[in-house]
Amino acid sequence: MKTLNTRNILIIVLILLIMVNISALFTIVYKNRVKQAEFSKYTEMQEKVRSEGMNRFFRDELKLSEEQFSQFKEINENNMLKSREIVRRLNELRFEMIMEITKENPDHKALGQIAREIGEQHYQLKQNTIGHFMELKAICTPEQQKVLHGIFIEMLDRQDNQDMNQRGPHGRGRKERPPRSRN
Repeated sequence: MKTLNTRNILIIVLILLIMVNISALFTIVYKNRVKQAEFSKYTEMQEKVRSEGMNRFFRDELKLSEEQFSQFKEINENNMLKSREIVRRLNELRFEMIMEITKENPDHKALGQIAREIGEQHYQLKQNTIGHFMELKAICTPEQQKVLHGIFIEMLDRQDNQDMNQRGPHGRGRKERPPRSRN
């Protein structure tokens, strides 16, 4: 009788373990499908931007009038000029940093100053991006602002996912670095 009870308990435990494994498997499959759907939506938007150009993408998505589109192109061009200059300066600073690091006796004070300036340039780049988005928002109607908000959220979500996927254990280091261009 005791062996029968032990056997029944083992069968119940085994059934519970199987149910937990099946539940875990379904959860994993479901999460993968959700991620694939989100990724698919983003890549569709990205492909549309690539094939039609950024200006045309925003014109079509926001349904901009001719006047708004003209303002949009001007805002975009000004942003690109400012951003390019900041990125050019960042590249110069990174080069200076590498040159200093590779010296036989690197100057830690100079490296600290370069690091501070790189930080300042990153700050300026983000400020430029904020200003750019605020200018875009200003030319939009309230309905267009809702669509613009959705585009910003998609861009931010995708950027965050890219950043998280590139980090190694405990958020340190990089696994793989696919080519990307962003502010």
